[in-house]
Amino acid sequence: MTRMLLSAVTLTTTLAATLGFGSVAFAVALDDAAMVEVVHTANTGEIDAAKLASSKATSADVKKFASMMIEDHTKADEKGTELAKKLELTPTKSAASMRVAKDSATAMKRLMGASPTSFDRAYMESQITAHTRVLAIIDKTLVPDVKSPELKGFLEEVRAKVAMHLDKAKKIHAALP
Repeated sequence: MTRMLLSAVTLTTTLAATLGFGSVAFAVALDDAAMVEVVHTANTGEIDAAKLASSKATSADVKKFASMMIEDHTKADEKGTELAKKLELTPTKSAASMRVAKDSATAMKRLMGASPTSFDRAYMESQITAHTRVLAIIDKTLVPDVKSPELKGFLEEVRAKVAMHLDKAKKIHAALP
């Protein structure tokens, strides 16, 4: 019993580390269906936060960024859904997708409570954090273990967009008062 509990604790710690929350490597690979769900969950969280930013942001640059987030993440989600159907993958939840969902919900809660004067900075900070974490997931967990060459190509496209979003978010954040 103790050995099973220690194994569960080790696996949980290892998973959290791989998702950008520690320094240990993830020992259990996700299958392609779970990878599709991780990307879908990240896209959904980004779209929801961007919709909120579209209505609460005061900076024109932040509003423009939010609009780009809605457009880019909607397109990525649609492409991922189409690819999953083509590859006959049924997206499955995993500890990784649940962590992404939890992080998105936590960020949304903070953003909804942000004052009008602090919202723009809070949103851009959340975007820097979210995109940094998603890059870590893509680089450390998804791309190294993906089986389908088509899904790997999609993940590499997503990675390029996420990196571009991160760079843009940092620039906008740095220019905010």
